Amino acid sequence: MVYVIKRLKNKEEFNASKIEIAIKKAFFSCNKGIDKNHFDKIMQRILSTIEILGQEEINIETIQDIIEETLMRFCYYDVAKSFILYREKHKNIRNNVERNLQFIDNFIKSDNTANATIDDNSNVATHNIAVMNTEIHKEDNKETNIRIWHDKIKELYGKELAEQFIVDLNTICYAHDLSSQIGMPYCVAISLYPFLLNGIKDIGGLSAAPKNIDSFCGLFVNLVFAIAAQYKGAVATPGVLLCMDYFLRKEWGDDYYIKNDVIITSDHCLRKMTIKSQIHQYFQQICYSLMQPSGSRGNQACFWNLSIFDKPFFDTMYGDFYFPDGTRPKWESLSWLQKDFMHWLNQERLKCILTFPVVSLCLIYQDHKFLDEELYRFAAQEYSEGDSFFTYISDSADSLSSCCFDGYTRCSFRESEDDIDMITYFHDAYKKYKDKIIYVLNPETEKYHPAKVIKRKTNDFIIFSIGGIPERTIHCTKDHIFPVFDTLTHEYVEKYAKDIKITDCFTVYHFVNERIENIRYVKAEDCDCFCFQYIEDLENPYFVLPDSNVITHNCRLSSKISKPQFNFTNGQLSEMTGSKNVITLNLNRIIQDWFKNTTFNTSSKFTDLDVKDSLANYIINILERVYKYQIAYNEILKYLYKSNLLTVYNAGFIDMKKQYLTIGINGLNQAAEYLSMECNRNKDYEDFCSFIFSTIKEQNTLHKTDDCMFNTEFVPRHCGHTKSLLIDSKLLFKDNEGQAIIIMLCAA
Repeated sequence: MVYVIKRLKNKEEFNASKIEIAIKKAFFSCNKGIDKNHFDKIMQRILSTIEILGQEEINIETIQDIIEETLMRFCYYDVAKSFILYREKHKNIRNNVERNLQFIDNFIKSDNTANATIDDNSNVATHNIAVMNTEIHKEDNKETNIRIWHDKIKELYGKELAEQFIVDLNTICYAHDLSSQIGMPYCVAISLYPFLLNGIKDIGGLSAAPKNIDSFCGLFVNLVFAIAAQYKGAVATPGVLLCMDYFLRKEWGDDYYIKNDVIITSDHCLRKMTIKSQIHQYFQQICYSLMQPSGSRGNQACFWNLSIFDKPFFDTMYGDFYFPDGTRPKWESLSWLQKDFMHWLNQERLKCILTFPVVSLCLIYQDHKFLDEELYRFAAQEYSEGDSFFTYISDSADSLSSCCFDGYTRCSFRESEDDIDMITYFHDAYKKYKDKIIYVLNPETEKYHPAKVIKRKTNDFIIFSIGGIPERTIHCTKDHIFPVFDTLTHEYVEKYAKDIKITDCFTVYHFVNERIENIRYVKAEDCDCFCFQYIEDLENPYFVLPDSNVITHNCRLSSKISKPQFNFTNGQLSEMTGSKNVITLNLNRIIQDWFKNTTFNTSSKFTDLDVKDSLANYIINILERVYKYQIAYNEILKYLYKSNLLTVYNAGFIDMKKQYLTIGINGLNQAAEYLSMECNRNKDYEDFCSFIFSTIKEQNTLHKTDDCMFNTEFVPRHCGHTKSLLIDSKLLFKDNEGQAIIIMLCAA
């Protein structure tokens, strides 16, 4: 008796009829017929081969090998091929099953999700069966997404680039969220106007437009969940508080924010509460509902963003906005609601960890001051009380500084790099050196830098003394004498958490045991004021006034500074934007590969023009490929859109053409360190960063099409960074003595 050993190591009695059935199926799949005599000969050959082996137990794989060999011996090559493909297909199915079984076993035995995940997600910490069933499909999703993407690249650009795409994914690039559901865009900032018109009917829901604040809050939660199910990443709703304010005004009048402490009652609630308390319940309803795990999001909460706007931002975004009933937004009530929400959320986070919403505070900063003074002081107060939110401060490349001084303020400079210090008055310096380059001391670098003496008109001066010494009196324009607060610094927070005084116009941060006294304002008609303007594009161009040791800011009156700019895609600045797809460049690996393939000698420096040109060309060649990868992904999305599968676009919540294809940046500091740079405020490092960003920004602009806009963003260290470093950890570095070592860089 012969027994067959099955794949699960179980045994069963040999049955020749099963071989007959398998062979007939192979012939049938090829639409081939065979006479009985020929078929009997094939079977006889197979059975005699098995008999010759003389084994009491024979493996199923051995029998299948004999079948394949026999079919080819009888010249049925197409039938043999069909049998082989069938065998391979079922082998893959079995392997997937085994892989899934192994994953399930590991997941069950693990103490948390992070120890058993296929593609880790910082927003998923729950260890339950829902997470397990989401994670188990990620490997298949990834393979499918790559295959679809690969085939589209091949269709558009040829086989060679498609194969290069696979290579790049495993070396210099990281494509975000490939393990997510098939064919999804990345993140979105939606307009709520379609929601106000039609509710969520246009994206597959049943609910019509909200009619009051209660229905708005409930339906808004459903809206975010519904849209999040169609995107890999964040869903931003910049206008949610604007809409809440609209319905609150309909409920309690345009002045509800003024009478927020008034007790209200309703037919369905016997408990007395104030308007403000009721509003807080609405906040609670929305925020806590959206923090619940969602099945469509792999048992994670929706990555939800909202924005807080200052008055200039509000005017820009909603100055011409009308609600469906023809009414317009009210800044006064919205301003109060925004601040109330920020404060409520800060206090609520003392009770419970609320990961979302991610709040972005958007401030306009011009002429070295915040235009909405009330909001930035409130923000400082919130920071001082432990609030956490992103602060976006827009700074125009053409912004002007106003730290100018009167003509009789003493200034110090050199006529050339080698000359001794010259101390004179501004008006004398301007008269003699207005068309010449001089050299001004920068206390940050402790070096002299090329500059010009410049002049402009002003009517506003402030006179003050340093340390109470009359001889140390300074005349300056009203804006500032010290660097502007382009971020909400700790010093700034500390001041505005206290009583605000006139002395807060200045800071003594760089003064030791000094104080500003005897401050008074002066109106000087058509008075000339003077300052220095650096020729170099320095990040912090300070200079020092002699005698007083006042450290002040470079004026930059007429300088148009071209800085690398980033286009935000998370809803901080606008509606109907976002990112369709993100590919992050592993700059550390790219720079190392470039360096190893160059022929520069050891004396070459990054500042050398030929070195920069070489690196620029190397990066551009990579970008040329990456742009094509992104365009191919965009074509996939366009096809899905035309097939009516991306209902968020069809419903008007967002315009696909306004979304970016994002080039992520990762490993910048590691790349700089590989080139022997120190990652701190120094000229070599600043030049390197500026060079990298400028090169990418220029290419983003050059490759823009009607369908595709490209932007650049830093990528958080927890995703692509870690995965890129796992690759780079295998690279060999050399220490100072030339000894080969391996450096493993870990993400914080």
